[in-house]
Amino acid sequence: MGVWILDAAGNIVRSNEGGRRIWAGSRHVGIEQFDEYKAWRLDSGKRIEAEEWAAARAIRKGEVSIDEEIEIECFDGTRKIILNAASPIRDDEGTVSGCVAVNHDITARWLAERKLRSLATTLEARVKARTTALEEANKELDAFNFSVTHDLRTPLRAIEGFSEALMEDCHGRLDEAGRDHLRRILAATARMGELIEALYDLARLTRAPLHLIAVDLSALACELAAELRERDPGRAVEFEVADVPAADGDVRLLRIMLTNLLGNAWKYTAKIDRARIAFGAGTDEDGRVVYFVRDNGAGFDMRFADKLFRMFHSLHREDEFDGCGVGLTTAQRIIARHGGRIWADSDRGKGTTFFFTLWEDAALRSEADAAADAAQQA
Repeated sequence: MGVWILDAAGNIVRSNEGGRRIWAGSRHVGIEQFDEYKAWRLDSGKRIEAEEWAAARAIRKGEVSIDEEIEIECFDGTRKIILNAASPIRDDEGTVSGCVAVNHDITARWLAERKLRSLATTLEARVKARTTALEEANKELDAFNFSVTHDLRTPLRAIEGFSEALMEDCHGRLDEAGRDHLRRILAATARMGELIEALYDLARLTRAPLHLIAVDLSALACELAAELRERDPGRAVEFEVADVPAADGDVRLLRIMLTNLLGNAWKYTAKIDRARIAFGAGTDEDGRVVYFVRDNGAGFDMRFADKLFRMFHSLHREDEFDGCGVGLTTAQRIIARHGGRIWADSDRGKGTTFFFTLWEDAALRSEADAAADAAQQA
């Protein structure tokens, strides 16, 4: 740290070794000759004139200046970045009789910060480029899925149709083994049909524009709960639906998302005598609304939570619970399109809670609004 004591004319009357080391020497000149001190403001690059120095302002105007960032040219020609401060010295009558100026050499810190900013900018550019590339790859993959699932429907229906015709027309001429083979073919084509339809729907979800409105998720959950009861009237499931804040979203997609989450809870509570499913919401530490779907069903081992949203993947055996393994992937895609995220907390044998947020990504919300406006104008 450099310390300089100046008199009322701006002449240096005392200094320490730290100050002389920073400047590579010293000059004993008055304010009118302060131009001998070469410096530039870091924020604007403007040369500091004689009367603009912090010491000059302290002496002539009584100003106190703290930590002005400037670049100086030392007396040996080298350049440094310093923090410059000055405060007036007053006599017993309050008249300014000089000032004290303080310099801190922050060159090393400033260079490190500049390098860090450069690295951050480079990293941001790389992340943006890779994100763009990933988005393009995902678009291509979605287009491929859409095309493949569409093209697979016709031959699969042909296999199913010929198998059914064979079962009806040649049933009496087939032995039990032949009939069993046909039943297996029909079952396999039915399952493949479900997978193709699920893939087709998933591909469409990522392509269709969002139509955002305020959606009453509580009313939607009640409606879906009634549909589940109607579809499987033999089950006694206790549904608890809280009054949650409305969500801005595409009602069609949010309905599909909740259908998958509530349907998932319905499926995995099938072996529970007193099944309970709850839909509600709370807030996180940032005041953001966090919705949840909770059940007391089969649960899963959290060690495998990273596989939860993988397509065609189940954390349970196929003979335990049926399904094509696309429901949670679909829910995740829909939530991601609404700028949110989904995660789960579970304990095997004790149930699972799925949490999700919407519009954490403000930029994605702006893009969705812009896309909706463009679609309306088209």
